[in-house]
Amino acid sequence: MELSEPGALSGVDERARRLSGAERRVAALLAAEGHTVVAVAPTDERRTGHRPRASRADALVDGRPTDFVVLAEGDTSVAVTMALSRAARHADRAVIDARGTGLGRAAAEDGVRWFTAVPHSHVLRGWRVIGDGYDLTFDTDHDHDTTRP
Repeated sequence: MELSEPGALSGVDERARRLSGAERRVAALLAAEGHTVVAVAPTDERRTGHRPRASRADALVDGRPTDFVVLAEGDTSVAVTMALSRAARHADRAVIDARGTGLGRAAAEDGVRWFTAVPHSHVLRGWRVIGDGYDLTFDTDHDHDTTRP
């Protein structure tokens, strides 16, 4: 989708692939904050001779492979742990949108804590969990762990 087309998100480049509704929700939030979001194209089996990977980063956010996850109403801390674990397999970063799900800050923190206890957690260079009234962020590039009310 060209940036000037009707329905295009401001600051989100979907020329390689149209983002899903859930992905667009996260991309719109990031773009509104001033981040550059570029959708990642699916792997082309004909060109590479390989089957497409089952998973890949959803987008490049400021040039970094990033996985977007939108949780569903009723999801728990386990959903946060699993989302971060899946993201670590194919992206450098993860953004989890828990807005409107009922997932509280304590549950989000529990999910993050459980994820950081697994050996492969160090592969994920940064993550963010955004919920109603909280924004948990960790970014190894800036060597800081922040939480915003």
